[in-house]
Amino acid sequence: MDNLEKDKYLSMEETEQLCRLFMECKLTILEEAELQYVLGILPYSSPVIEEARTLMNISLACELESKERLRIKPKEKKNALRKILFAAATVAILLSVGIPTYLHFKQESELYCQVFFNGEELSGEKALVIAEGELERIDKFFENMNNIESEQQQKIESLQ
Repeated sequence: MDNLEKDKYLSMEETEQLCRLFMECKLTILEEAELQYVLGILPYSSPVIEEARTLMNISLACELESKERLRIKPKEKKNALRKILFAAATVAILLSVGIPTYLHFKQESELYCQVFFNGEELSGEKALVIAEGELERIDKFFENMNNIESEQQQKIESLQ
């Protein structure tokens, strides 16, 4: 029985040697896992063993954190995509109401409008130039949002 018990457990020197091999990255992943298990059971303590335990705990914490990030990322992507789509839908609604209203009032000959820009009153022509510039900016915004949405969709499809 005594020989069987000796075969079961590592000596302090053997444990330290395995810890040195771990720190030199000379163990396989399976051997590292076994060493981590053994270090959790054995009561040995030395500077080498404690350093190996610390490194293993740090490695385990980093691995758990990276797995947690992988779980969260799809949710974050969905939320970002929802926000982008909400912004695009809001702008689309504003434009769908604003442009027909603008065109309707543009055709009215009795329409009176005062436009101020930087504290100065603008003529009707200058106001139209500014409004057309804003419409171009809005069109560029929609185009940019469509590009972002397409990229996000491609990223989501590549993850699946």
